[in-house]
Amino acid sequence: MKSKRQVAVEQLEAVITALRCPICQSALEVTETGATCPHRHTIDVAKQGYLHLAGTVTKSRYTKELFIARQTLLKETKFFEPLIDEIVKWIREEVTEPSLRIVDMGCGEGTHLSGIVRQLPGSHGIGIDLAKDGVQLATNHGADVLWLVADLAKSPLQDHSIDIVLNILSPANHTEFRRVLTPSGYVIKVIPNARYLQELRSFFYAGTEKETFENEEAGERFASELEVVGISQVTYTKNLTEKQWRDLIAMTPLTWNAPADQVDAFIERGESEVTIDLTVLIGRVKEK
Repeated sequence: MKSKRQVAVEQLEAVITALRCPICQSALEVTETGATCPHRHTIDVAKQGYLHLAGTVTKSRYTKELFIARQTLLKETKFFEPLIDEIVKWIREEVTEPSLRIVDMGCGEGTHLSGIVRQLPGSHGIGIDLAKDGVQLATNHGADVLWLVADLAKSPLQDHSIDIVLNILSPANHTEFRRVLTPSGYVIKVIPNARYLQELRSFFYAGTEKETFENEEAGERFASELEVVGISQVTYTKNLTEKQWRDLIAMTPLTWNAPADQVDAFIERGESEVTIDLTVLIGRVKEK
């Protein structure tokens, strides 16, 4: 059985022409243990099966425990499966290239990207996130994906090398998106709608302005930066156990600061279903 490091080197070989050195921006070449550039900047694949292409990474609220809770919940409940299916359906119907390079800018623990790539044989994914704990967990998925710890604002991707950029429930960097996309490439951005996690919002933010949520600003920004070629809404519910509710509360920034007694009070309500309400925006670079 191949080690995670060996698998990562194979994934690196498949997408190496899309990558550049994070130090000097030169093209990279594959080595037995990772990659190097003409200026001898060398990056070895970590034993966990990813490449670290960022400098010193500061600590954030995105902890290992958060990513474990997230990966566990998403796997047990297939939490985002309808969303993943909607994205794959659009790609199959609208994109003609038989083999795609798909990058997830803000991949976290990798569920979205791995789920999409698995349904698109011949395609290869590149997952990028600054949270090393999330990227390490992403290597558990076993999909055709190269996982990178890297800065989304200065991604180690060559100009015009990516067919599809995924930006799912995370901040956008449209300048970087346009730089890395091929001329025929697409950005697929997912934003939350008013009913997204409404059960948590109505309880933890009752009587405050955060009890309601609007996404018009994100949609307007997307339309100003890109030519919108597709919009769809994905709305459904999932049944959760008490443990799964606690995992959800632990993983979403919406309830990061909730005190333990408030979390217990919510659990005691016996809520059974959570609402997932999302908009999928498809865009491409505007013609000049």
